[in-house]
Amino acid sequence: MTELSELYTKPPPSLPQAVRRFIASRTTLAPHLEPLNIAAHFPHIAASVLREANCSLTLSCTCTVNDRGSVSLLGTDLHTPASVYTPDFSPLTTRLNKAFPVANSPWDLFKPAPNKTQLSIHSIPLAFLPSDEDQLFPSLHALIGNARGVSILSACLLHLDPRS
Repeated sequence: MTELSELYTKPPPSLPQAVRRFIASRTTLAPHLEPLNIAAHFPHIAASVLREANCSLTLSCTCTVNDRGSVSLLGTDLHTPASVYTPDFSPLTTRLNKAFPVANSPWDLFKPAPNKTQLSIHSIPLAFLPSDEDQLFPSLHALIGNARGVSILSACLLHLDPRS
């Protein structure tokens, strides 16, 4: 007899948008004259580039252009990080610069979007904090990593006096 758990397998958790996004900023940050045209047409162009490269990954994405002229592509597959498209960043950038040329400020090579977040953790009991501030990062890095599987990059006290 097949157990219910064998019939149903939980899919992996969806990746945050920042992990699925890759960007190409311009050499000189300035608004582009046709941001809506780029947003409407570049996903199709990007899919063509990926198809020509025999890319086996999802070809669909959405595109946005911010007010500084940077182009962002967001992969629609919730489980595929932008980093797996790295081999295709150069041809995608070349096609972007050919399709929407900006003579004096071309787009730089696509790269995964920054996905670091600053967080504040409030009301940690003093008993949980190390007495030496130099030990704050190693201690919290291990605690948060073990409890949540998140790797932190730094830690500091918001107040110099931990009692405050």
